[in-house]
Amino acid sequence: MSYADAIRPVRNQLRKYSYTSALGELSDFIRTESTAKDGKVHAPWLAERLAVWVLRDDARMYGRTAISKQDLRRCIDGSWDVMNHAFPGFGPTRSFHLALRSLIMPQIPHQRKQELGPFARQIDLINQLQPTSHLYRLFDDTLGMPPMDFLGIATLCKRSANP
Repeated sequence: MSYADAIRPVRNQLRKYSYTSALGELSDFIRTESTAKDGKVHAPWLAERLAVWVLRDDARMYGRTAISKQDLRRCIDGSWDVMNHAFPGFGPTRSFHLALRSLIMPQIPHQRKQELGPFARQIDLINQLQPTSHLYRLFDDTLGMPPMDFLGIATLCKRSANP
């Protein structure tokens, strides 16, 4: 099932309401979600995606009733739910939310201020590579030396540059 097919019920739900009110509420929602600092998980891109779908439509396809915040929230939640069915590999045992989290979590150390921990972990991971592995050979071919030799030289250069 394609994403367009999966999102169709949500789009049809949005089309019951006024075009301008749907876009206005989506705009307010995106502004609120993208600046929220309450510690909760926020995904303004879901509303942005819905806004793109609305903008692609002709305004004549929409009703005359203004959309409420609750109805908009139901549409956004519905778009989140269809993600689990729209993409292969997601389903009851592996939801879109969990897949997204599994992709983002490894990046968190790289988004923070540089500390020794993540760097040391990378050294440990590289040290576990077998010399016959594709990644090890890629490092060796690209750097012209084994990866651990390169990391040793890089660490010495970094240390001498920042005593």
